[in-house]
Amino acid sequence: MKNLIMISGQRHSGKTTVTNIIKRILNEHKVSNINIALAEPIKQIGNMIANDNINLWSDDNGKKEYVERLGMTRRDFMMKFGTDFMHKFNENVWCEIAYERMVNRPRKVYIIEDVRMKHEYDYFASRANEFNNVISIKTIGNPANFDDIAIDHKSENQIDLIHSTIEFNTEDYDKQPIADYLLLTFKDLEIIT
Repeated sequence: MKNLIMISGQRHSGKTTVTNIIKRILNEHKVSNINIALAEPIKQIGNMIANDNINLWSDDNGKKEYVERLGMTRRDFMMKFGTDFMHKFNENVWCEIAYERMVNRPRKVYIIEDVRMKHEYDYFASRANEFNNVISIKTIGNPANFDDIAIDHKSENQIDLIHSTIEFNTEDYDKQPIADYLLLTFKDLEIIT
């Protein structure tokens, strides 16, 4: 019994927060799971070129830092290389890599923590027959947190095109209602007992 959870949302909207809540619930109920980031291979490639600390590629401040060797910030590299360049050749390349990870790492629940474009959602939704349940969660945060023009990039402006079965406003400080709702949902879907 395999289950797929896709999480979408603009940056700073709470995707990581919701992923961590899901993982906590699943781990507390001893449900095997893995979270997969579509952006992970992009970060690894960028880190190899920049020859710096891989953790800086996931840190909000680290993403904003200009890296001399790249000639741009880490975030700009992820958008320009990961989306603008690679999508010219194969827009599903990062989805295919994530899917291979899923096939090679059997788990009860797969969490894709950064579905940000319509074709990414479509790629995994087209495989819905391989899963008992497919849940699409959209996180809605505060766009005031955006501090540059990246909001105009297609990795930020296709979120509304993605179908979601659940939406969370993650601006609220209290995350317990999100955890409670997910717990009930997972019980209803028999993901946890």
